[in-house]
Amino acid sequence: MRVPSGNYVAVRNMISFWIFGMCNNFAYNVMLGAAQDILTRSSNITGKVANSSERCVEVITSRSCSPASAGVVLLCNILPCLIVKLLCPFFMEHIPYSVRHFVICITQLASLLVTAWAESVPMALIGVLLASFSCGFGETTYLGLASHYSKHTISTWSSGSGMAGLAGTFSYAVMTDVNLLALTPTDAMLVMLVVPISFMFSYYMLLVRAPTVPTVSVFKPSTWLDFTTEHK
Repeated sequence: MRVPSGNYVAVRNMISFWIFGMCNNFAYNVMLGAAQDILTRSSNITGKVANSSERCVEVITSRSCSPASAGVVLLCNILPCLIVKLLCPFFMEHIPYSVRHFVICITQLASLLVTAWAESVPMALIGVLLASFSCGFGETTYLGLASHYSKHTISTWSSGSGMAGLAGTFSYAVMTDVNLLALTPTDAMLVMLVVPISFMFSYYMLLVRAPTVPTVSVFKPSTWLDFTTEHK
């Protein structure tokens, strides 16, 4: 039995918004799970051999400390997101959704690459800042985009956002655990690049564009910004 066209489109859109919610918050949650590894970049802890056995260390002769608290990572993961949400209402309507989505995906991709290849804590924190910016910019973008679609897209967005917390932290823990996949933090971040890549194509290939969403042409730079829309 053939699925009616209207239902088929609705299902595609709901799946798209679920992916938006999951992928948009994925890197944000990964940075939270990787906070300790981020703080050990180029520190004395990096060169030490971790206790990968099931036995507890009987005699502790030294402490593994990082020069910065994990709160630094949490702060870097919150501030850009907060600033973006405060400033977006003043200029967001001039940026088409297609352009916003491209910026969000590229920023998330850059955040994982920078964090993976960072050789110092400040450089790794730049990756955290990029992930936070991407998350905040994406949240304001896709919730606004949902107003052009069925009310059910909000529910699927929320479901995807909740899954991101589990998927982001759990996947990083599984990949870096010495008793499971035992990947290095760098390799784990590089494997996760599949998320922003899938995120990128979900908007352009899976989502059915609503008639009220402006179109953007790659070969017409004049469509990349829209200054004809008045702020209401």
